[in-house]
Amino acid sequence: AFQAALEDAIVGDARVLNLSLAGPRYLQIEEVLIQEAIARGISVVAAMGNERKRADPICYPAAYDGVIAVGSIAENGRCSGFSSTGGHIDLVAPGSNILSTVPMRPFAPWRLDTDLVAWSGTSMAAPYVTGAAAMLLAQDPALTPADIRDRLRDTAKALPQMAGSPWTSEHGCGLLDLDAALY
Repeated sequence: AFQAALEDAIVGDARVLNLSLAGPRYLQIEEVLIQEAIARGISVVAAMGNERKRADPICYPAAYDGVIAVGSIAENGRCSGFSSTGGHIDLVAPGSNILSTVPMRPFAPWRLDTDLVAWSGTSMAAPYVTGAAAMLLAQDPALTPADIRDRLRDTAKALPQMAGSPWTSEHGCGLLDLDAALY
C-alpha cells in the first residue's frame, strides 16, 4: 500500500509529501521511488523515528538521500527522549504531547484513544516541516526539493543544547523557524 501511494504521488500533482512513519528496514524499492519523487520535484519530509532508547538504529525513509529528516523537541526545548538521532537529521520541530485528531475507533489494542488526544513522536513533528515546505512552494513554485531543504536548514534556529555548533546529530541544524524561512 505504501509503495502504491508513493507511485500515485509521483504521477499526480503532489509537490510535498509527509511521511510520518519510520522503521529500521531498508527497502531498495522504497528508496528508488523516493528518489524518483525527489527527481520529479517533490519534497519528501520524513520522521526520524522514535528509537533512541532502543539502540537508536537508522530509520527509513528519513535516511534516504534528499529526504528532509525531522526529529522532535519537547516543550522544554530539549530533544525529546524518544527522538532518533543520526548523521542524516536535518532539523527538529515540536513532537512531544501534540494535540491531534485520531481515529474515532481505537487505533490499536495498545492505543485506545479516540477523538482528540495528545500524542508524541517524530511523526507529530514532521507535519510542521511539511507545512513549512508547502508554504515555501506557495511563495515560489520554482523551488526544487534541494532548495527547500537548504532553506529550512539554513534558517533553523540554533538551540542552546547545540553549544554553538551549526549542526548536531540530535538537532540537525536546529528548530524549524517558519518566520525566518519565509521570504
